[in-house]
Amino acid sequence: MTDTKKIFFWNMTGSLISALSSVILFMLVTRFLDNADADIFSLAFSVSQMFMTISSFHVRVFQSTDIIEKYSFKDYFHFRIFTCTLMLVTSIVYVAANGYTGEKALVVLLLGIFRIADAIADVYEGNFQQKERLDIAGKSLTYRFLTATVLFGISVWLTGSLIVGCIILIVVTFATILLYDHRMNKELFVLRSHDNEAKHIIHICKELFMKCFPIFLDGFLIIAIFNIPKTVIDKAITGGIMPEGHLAYYNIIFMPASTINLLFILLRPLITKMAILLKENKLKQMMDIICKMVLGVIGCTLVATAVCYLIGIPVLNLFYGKDISPFKTELIILVAAGGISTLATLCDNIITILRRQKYLVAAYIVSIIVTYVVCEPMLIEYGMLGAAFTFAISMICLFAISAVILITVLYSVVAKHRKQCPEMEKE
Repeated sequence: MTDTKKIFFWNMTGSLISALSSVILFMLVTRFLDNADADIFSLAFSVSQMFMTISSFHVRVFQSTDIIEKYSFKDYFHFRIFTCTLMLVTSIVYVAANGYTGEKALVVLLLGIFRIADAIADVYEGNFQQKERLDIAGKSLTYRFLTATVLFGISVWLTGSLIVGCIILIVVTFATILLYDHRMNKELFVLRSHDNEAKHIIHICKELFMKCFPIFLDGFLIIAIFNIPKTVIDKAITGGIMPEGHLAYYNIIFMPASTINLLFILLRPLITKMAILLKENKLKQMMDIICKMVLGVIGCTLVATAVCYLIGIPVLNLFYGKDISPFKTELIILVAAGGISTLATLCDNIITILRRQKYLVAAYIVSIIVTYVVCEPMLIEYGMLGAAFTFAISMICLFAISAVILITVLYSVVAKHRKQCPEMEKE
């Protein structure tokens, strides 16, 4: 029996390091490179996060809650190769369509390839989570991101080249997959026999594509919502409306907000646990976990907002070597909105466990429309404060609609289970 404390420790360690790695990578760029490189990295990193939704297709929650193993690990792996290929083609088209050239184009493509490697690692980690071995997934995250971040920093410091640093990220990630993830997956788990015929692979890819498309669309839209203010700021800088470096400033104050959302992966053991409870018709225990998770996210958001209000500016100034004192209000708004975003992500995960993910698409479509409509006018009128307000408005909209959908779905599921299992009334 695997030690629960060991699982918790490694999942927490890996989750924290992966969540903080993006913060540290950007910090290293702002420390060792100039404002132009910082703006390029900010844009490329944001775009790569959007590309990641294509390569991962947000299958992780679906895979890790596939308790009956309807699909084998190889099925998920073959589908991941398909989505990674799709992502690579999309990234090339995106670079060409936006007219990126030179270093900007190359950095965007390299970070896209880095996300492909990350997505392949994620399918292994999804299998570890499904088998309730998040300690292995946590170790993988720890080794991968710690090594990649350290070597990225050393390479950027020694060479002064953003391109060399991006290549290091790619090499380290693929090396970790081969040396750790693949080996552990092969040694510890008896993988189901699978059909390697092209016809079977195509059939499975079609099935998973249809079942996971709503989750992918939701993930793609949320990253697009995150990136709209950044894209508008980038255009404002190019058009001379805002001074160079403001995109880097926005990314600095946005980091704490995005980190809150990334720390949601700490709750991954509970996601799989809820799927098991649902399968066993233990809905009362499942509802208890949901309530605790909601309270936990709210508590973490309040603490994070208070900490950022008190010491956020001096700490970020120290880390990034830039003065962001004029943007304290924006920072507080973004951190609070990041907590609301995490609550929306929680709703998303629970609805996916209940296999009603298609209903969520409406929430994301409404939210991205709202973001598109209000972002540019708000930015022109209020500058960086307008960008922060845009993000907050879109997250409030997303959470409100997602919460209504979740409550409706839960009511339907509970009613159905009680009809099928009258003994539930006695729990």
